[in-house]
Amino acid sequence: MPVGFWVFPWDIEDEGIDRFAARLDELGVTSASPSVLYHSGRALLPRAREHKVRLLGGPGANYPFESLETPLAGMESASAPGTGKRFWQGLAEARSDRGIRLNAWAMPMHGSELGRRLSVAVVRNCFGNPYSYALCPSHPQARRFAESLVGELARSRIFHAIQLESVGYLGYRHFHHHEAEYVGHGPLEELFLSLCFCDACMAGARREGISVVELRESISRDLERRWRDDVWSVGVEDVREALAANDDLQAFISYRQATVASLVSSLAELCHSESTELHCFSAIFPPTLEHSTWIEGTDFAAWSRVLDRLIVFGYTAGGPGAAKVDEGWTRSELEYAGRYFDPSRVNVVLNLAPQYLATLDDARRRFRTISEMGFNDLSITNYGMTSETRLDWVPELGRVLDAPASST
Repeated sequence: MPVGFWVFPWDIEDEGIDRFAARLDELGVTSASPSVLYHSGRALLPRAREHKVRLLGGPGANYPFESLETPLAGMESASAPGTGKRFWQGLAEARSDRGIRLNAWAMPMHGSELGRRLSVAVVRNCFGNPYSYALCPSHPQARRFAESLVGELARSRIFHAIQLESVGYLGYRHFHHHEAEYVGHGPLEELFLSLCFCDACMAGARREGISVVELRESISRDLERRWRDDVWSVGVEDVREALAANDDLQAFISYRQATVASLVSSLAELCHSESTELHCFSAIFPPTLEHSTWIEGTDFAAWSRVLDRLIVFGYTAGGPGAAKVDEGWTRSELEYAGRYFDPSRVNVVLNLAPQYLATLDDARRRFRTISEMGFNDLSITNYGMTSETRLDWVPELGRVLDAPASST
């Protein structure tokens, strides 16, 4: 059964391409998804020779893009492979020799550097405040950037698939550095703060007959009232009631889904014209509510008609007892995805970190649960951030996947 790894290019460069490819072979890994465009952050890399802690800031392109226009040209990361395109061509040759699929992992709508360079196209909440880490998929310049990026990767013929981790609306919960909030905050407040009311979204909503100015003002007033009165939502029912009570809110959600679906369709066409697959994450972070990826504009029904593969998270909670919580959550989310996508077209991402899977037995159970549901394409995040001990679990987990259900 296929098992893949998400990986940063600097981890490959640190090990050397040949050693990296050989290690994947030893682990029984069948695909690798190196990051070609990433956001700001901090990575703890326990197996790195030198940079055990790597700060990821500034420009985030790890691939030497040539087709991007100003102001997005020249975004190459300081951590990008020093040999440029030769690194990627060498990686393609090494994976071809060993039968490993090479995919390109990109975040076209997420990154503080993207927002800094293209500030006119960032998400803006109901108060008009910009989310500088998020480009808005309604904005023509953001869409052109995504199309340029995906088109160049597909034309390179280096990659089996382009895998997009951010293609929709990044909401309030998709963090910026040093987040702080000291008021009650539940799923309805998160939804309200995740809606974009930039000029492009406002214009698009008006074309759909939505009273979007009134909607923005209503949401702003409701948030201010909640903060003033120290009240907040506690569950999914609050969200359902808000949607049922406001036709414009429902229509605005549908508009967002149609906007993202049209972008995904355009990107899929670019990929398919170059015999390259397009895979998209259902959401950039696991949702806080069941089946709520629509908050980011995801529309499984529309996506299923154009995507080669949907990518979903198989973990979410973290912390004590996470394995038990996550197993039920994973089952529910996969059943939901399975209504629209055949399981053979779904990749499930797992994380072997202790806060998600405390023991090898926990990992075995999670892999077995997913396999028994018929989902046979799994990947693990992240190669360089996984300890040697847990990396050594992978062959055993592969055997769990390959074993008949009755013997596991």
